[in-house]
Amino acid sequence: RAVATELAALHARFGTALLLDCHSMPPLGVNQPQLVLGDRHGRSAARWLGDRARLTVERSGFKAVFNDPYAGGAIVAQHGAPDRGVHALQIEVDRSAYLDRTLRRPGAGFDECARLIETLARTLGEALIEARRMPLAAE
Repeated sequence: RAVATELAALHARFGTALLLDCHSMPPLGVNQPQLVLGDRHGRSAARWLGDRARLTVERSGFKAVFNDPYAGGAIVAQHGAPDRGVHALQIEVDRSAYLDRTLRRPGAGFDECARLIETLARTLGEALIEARRMPLAAE
């Protein structure tokens, strides 16, 4: 209920809202993505927003994939409603990207991962606000 209440308040204030549902995933293996972004195959966030998220992640030096093996769970399913301007993305972060070798304590990549999450929130939030300002194209 607290998440729904906050999203409703954000939507009322800005005309749009964004939920980043962050999770920790086990390492997927050598040469595998460090982040998996999920939008329930376009049902919880606008596709362009997911594309912007992946581009932001890759520009930050991380390898990312979309909707595989995690497409988004109950939180993004419950709260994401892109047709109403409420977007929800699940972000799975490989534990080895931010924890030490034992995967028990913060490691060398911790600050970089924290900056990435901050950058995603800022970049995607600004993109949503800007999209609200643009007039719709004539059909």
